[in-house]
Amino acid sequence: MYTIRNFWRWGYSIFALCLSANLFAVDLRCGDGVAVDGKQSIENVLKLWKPLAQKGNLCSQIALGHSYFLGATHVERKDDGSIQFYTSKAKKPDFKPAVQYYEMCAEQGSCLCNLNLGKIYDVGPYAKSVKFSGQDVKKADFYYEQVGDFCQNGLAGEDYGRVGLEAKFLRSYLMLFSKPDDFDLGLLMLEDVASWGWVPAYAVIGEVGEKISRMKPQSELARRIFYAVKVMTAQRELLGRPAYIEASTDEILKKQVEEVMVFADKWYLIAARHNNEMRGRSEVIEKKMKPADIQEARRQAEKFKPKREYF
Repeated sequence: MYTIRNFWRWGYSIFALCLSANLFAVDLRCGDGVAVDGKQSIENVLKLWKPLAQKGNLCSQIALGHSYFLGATHVERKDDGSIQFYTSKAKKPDFKPAVQYYEMCAEQGSCLCNLNLGKIYDVGPYAKSVKFSGQDVKKADFYYEQVGDFCQNGLAGEDYGRVGLEAKFLRSYLMLFSKPDDFDLGLLMLEDVASWGWVPAYAVIGEVGEKISRMKPQSELARRIFYAVKVMTAQRELLGRPAYIEASTDEILKKQVEEVMVFADKWYLIAARHNNEMRGRSEVIEKKMKPADIQEARRQAEKFKPKREYF
């Protein structure tokens, strides 16, 4: 039987990879305030950026936050005007000053600063691995929500579509694995992110669906989750939390499990467009499905065509 505890342990094995994805290099198109002549050591540019940041220069605040968040060793200005941050395994991120500067630029409306603040305050292996002592689920949720609710226009060259979807993706994980009462809403949010073309969500939602299909269907949590899947499958909006699906007979319970398996297989097939390993995951789950359900999952997967995909 799969419980919230089982989901939590499994979920963060993937979640840690999602959070660490930015710890390499970032393009920052900012302009005045972060002028760099060629490739320079981080020590040299910090001397330039810190006084400007204290005076309220947004670009410098963002650049400083990135420098500490990434554990940057060098920066370089590219021909297109962007600032490239270089990292090294030998240098660890420093999150306390990163929080200081990210809070400055977050107040000025930077979506990326709000996103990275959410990551810093998030829980799981990522936060534990850097031994940052300020993990706070409420703060992480707040900053992720800020991106979606208040950052309508990306600043300093930020790709709001990408930043917004990543924030929503990570917030859905927060609901799934740190806020059990919001598990069903987190699943709905994760599916919404996937429907907008956030490629990393495809395989994750397939795995979540597969795990759900193994839950004990008589539990209240399972009924809530099955209801959420039914809403997504029918492409209906979940308004508040209406009465959960009645699950009083074995026949109804069996049908709900079958619907979840179709849902999971659909997303595995979609993920297989970008990762051949997901084809194998689909084949495994299809061995437990009826031929008609397999055809339905394939039909839904074939129908899925996002306007744009984010990798």
